[in-house]
Amino acid sequence: MTKGWFGQPGRHKLASHGIKTTFKDLGYHGGIHKTAKYKSYSKYEEHLGEISKSIYIILGEMRDGFSRDIRYNRIQKEMKRLKQLVKNLDNLKNTLNKKSKKSIKENSLRLMNEVIPERLDILENSNISKEKYDVIEQCYIFLYKLSHTAYKTVSDNKTTSISLYKELDTLNNKINNLK
Repeated sequence: MTKGWFGQPGRHKLASHGIKTTFKDLGYHGGIHKTAKYKSYSKYEEHLGEISKSIYIILGEMRDGFSRDIRYNRIQKEMKRLKQLVKNLDNLKNTLNKKSKKSIKENSLRLMNEVIPERLDILENSNISKEKYDVIEQCYIFLYKLSHTAYKTVSDNKTTSISLYKELDTLNNKINNLK
């Protein structure tokens, strides 16, 4: 039996069976673990976790209850942090070890093949504003690209994080539409 979010069997398939499932059902942070479950076997892997944590915080700011100005200021703070983290990512490739590479491969595949597609399916069926939808969707897309970049990096050690900058710019533009 397929395990869905929070270990509940098949929950991610509810929407495909016509059962209403919304972004709110995913919890405050869009159903993403604080570090996207990246471990600390190397500085590179820790950095992936910190980047994921920034996305986690941005997703948390998408919930209702905050004024637009407070939300926007908090998100801008995380965007600055995200840009710095991504900038430093390539410098940490030399810290990768066998255990870290194995861990990154497994977790990145899990994120790319299960977690992100499930969240995007749910988001599609949610009743939220276009501006919020765009930011949330781009957060998931960024996490997907981050996972893909990490997977490729540990596989060939030649991949760089340059493609993540484009996704960060897109996310920043969508965040600016929130204000």
